[in-house]
Amino acid sequence: MRILTEINGVPFFEDWKKDNENSDRENNHRDDNSWERFELYKTIPELHFYKIEIEQKDVSELYLPNHNHENYVGVDGMSLTEYSNLYSDTINDPPKSNDRCKIRIKRVLEWFDTPMDESLFMFVSDNPSLAVRGNFGKRTMEEGRLFAGSSHKFAAYSIWIAKNGFIPLNVYYLTY
Repeated sequence: MRILTEINGVPFFEDWKKDNENSDRENNHRDDNSWERFELYKTIPELHFYKIEIEQKDVSELYLPNHNHENYVGVDGMSLTEYSNLYSDTINDPPKSNDRCKIRIKRVLEWFDTPMDESLFMFVSDNPSLAVRGNFGKRTMEEGRLFAGSSHKFAAYSIWIAKNGFIPLNVYYLTY
């Protein structure tokens, strides 16, 4: 990852709030998990916020959290590379059930197919507890390892890369 700039938390929380509101509206339900994390993180004064660029070398060390839906991510999480290897060929298959996650991933894929003149709220951390608390099993902090806090968007990013080739991506980075 390449650090672009350190920022204060204000733009991060403004973007996250706007993203939560948009997500709730698009999905016709409130994402309580995301809102709870949003409120919790606002109370942690030790957090440091950065804008970074995800580089190609980061893709195999960027992990998605455990997610138990049709496109299953195991208890210890899964790298973007592993995820795209498993699911890039089946993402356009009809969902086997009313799988909102697959629908969300497909919606984000459409965003990656358009000129990216506005940012999509996404964040990572070097600390699995800051990404999605309790959703990375035995995976721990290691030099160079990143954990996705925006799981559906990073799942879509991994599939987009598999189909179209790597593009660098600017995202938020949280750390203590």
